Amino acid sequence: MKKKIFLVIPDLRCGGAEKVFINLANQWIKKYKVTFILMNKRGEMLSEINNEIEIIDLNIVRIRSCFLKFIKIFRTTKNSYFLCAMWPLNSVFLFSSIFGSRSNRYFVSEHVNLSKSLNIDFFIPKFFLTLSISFSYIFAKKIFCVSNGVKNNVDYLSLFNLKKKLVTIYNPIVDHQPLFYKTQKIVKNKVFILSVGTLKHQKNHAILIKAFSLIKNINDYHLDIVGDGPLRTNLEKLSEELGLQNHVTFHGHQNNVNYFYKNADIFILSSIYEGFGNVLVEALNYGLKIISTDCPNGPSEILNNSKYGLLIPSNDKYALKEAIKKIRNLEFDKKLLQKRASDFHIEVISKLYLDQMCL
Repeated sequence: MKKKIFLVIPDLRCGGAEKVFINLANQWIKKYKVTFILMNKRGEMLSEINNEIEIIDLNIVRIRSCFLKFIKIFRTTKNSYFLCAMWPLNSVFLFSSIFGSRSNRYFVSEHVNLSKSLNIDFFIPKFFLTLSISFSYIFAKKIFCVSNGVKNNVDYLSLFNLKKKLVTIYNPIVDHQPLFYKTQKIVKNKVFILSVGTLKHQKNHAILIKAFSLIKNINDYHLDIVGDGPLRTNLEKLSEELGLQNHVTFHGHQNNVNYFYKNADIFILSSIYEGFGNVLVEALNYGLKIISTDCPNGPSEILNNSKYGLLIPSNDKYALKEAIKKIRNLEFDKKLLQKRASDFHIEVISKLYLDQMCL
């Protein structure tokens, strides 16, 4: 009989943690019975799940409403492995596990620097965050963090010593690497800059657009922004106010971003903070020149302190403008960039999870 793995997450709207769970689930279904437990069965990424994967829809809105439903599932399910993503759902999940079957194993994963998220993604007193993590994460078998920076932040926030439970496992990619040939030379009349991510404050697309507007020879460039989110209207308005209508294209959410990576020359991550930065690995996979803010946490770990791309200060439009000018004339070994990306391939990352979960 196949061992059972349950992946717990609010929904499958477009996001980094959601993509990681889908990639892991699609890999694990080859050997295990995999089930998603969702607060709401919704999201653009539902279509990316393997048809053999089951979905339990809790059909609830508030996270605290998960408590009793989790207990019911944890009591009726035996000898299974549960992996939950992201605070505060993680805390409710772990408090519920106290009343579940002892034959189950309960794991959580953290995907952002929670200290940096305060007053940006959620508005609560820091002491509440500290207390909820301290008195819930102690019940986790392991706490998976997507970067060393995130791991250090969880350790910092907890009142108790969690070091033995904390494990860093980077996020996986599943795309096959495109081939590059020495004779391959594509002539383009513009330099195409790409940004991929949810249009929200954390990603700071506004600073990217402002920096882009400072480029003198703007007709030589085009900026493609792939992703959707609550700030799309504001960002489109900003682009128009800066006279960039013909130089910036908002493509919205795309199920397949391969075309954009293949067409791009430069990739830019302008975030204020990250947990990891999946898109940087995707850009490495396509051998792109990369500019990223040196934000907490993830980019400096992925790019190995500027070995595989340029790191610049966060929220600095002038530094970003100069980096765009500089990187245009720099050459990077595409195969070396791809080799770095292979460190994050799904087979490698999946095995790390399974080993830590004793599967």
